Amino acid sequence: MLPYGYGFFPAFWTFIGSENGTNAAEIDIFEMYGYLPPNIMTTCLHTEYPDIVYKGSVLSPTNFNYTSYHTYGIEWSPSKIIWYVDGCPVRLFSNHGIVDSVRIILNFAIDKDHLPNSSTPFPSSMYVDYVKVYDLKNDCNTILNVCNYDFSNYDNKVKKSITIGNGSCINSLSSNQNIYLRASEGVLINGDFTVPIGSQLYVDVNPCY
Repeated sequence: MLPYGYGFFPAFWTFIGSENGTNAAEIDIFEMYGYLPPNIMTTCLHTEYPDIVYKGSVLSPTNFNYTSYHTYGIEWSPSKIIWYVDGCPVRLFSNHGIVDSVRIILNFAIDKDHLPNSSTPFPSSMYVDYVKVYDLKNDCNTILNVCNYDFSNYDNKVKKSITIGNGSCINSLSSNQNIYLRASEGVLINGDFTVPIGSQLYVDVNPCY
């Protein structure tokens, strides 16, 4: 849960390199600026310090206000970075060579370009409930080929290939269900397939798995 006020600058990010920035790289999982509304978050990627390659994005996820508790994260692979808010992907961008181990940093700073004013609430605090680091579960020798599939039992492991349905099969996600199908070679969905309003299907095929 993050504080909101003009001049506030809470952030969650990763960093690799020397302290002076030389040969450094940074992934901003989020940066919140107090001069913007509290439903706005920004994400950035910085590489090749001191000649910075800067790739930023301003986002406003659905029903989002960062003064309430949310989960934030990235899925970081050699080929791409996916940003998540509350378990839902909000941005995808190519990884530009950030592959080595990084430090995780959470900080609550003051924006030097937009200093606090008389409206800024002091004291204020940034609350962090937990931080997790994990690897994707891999099962890349398995070929999943089913007609009717129970998505509530999907183990979220990366398969070699996934084929679901055929001309006579009916498959559907449940209401408000989020499913992530990942494979190293291919994903094929056949037949009658429904994703209800409020549900989310994420499909990713990546040989880097």
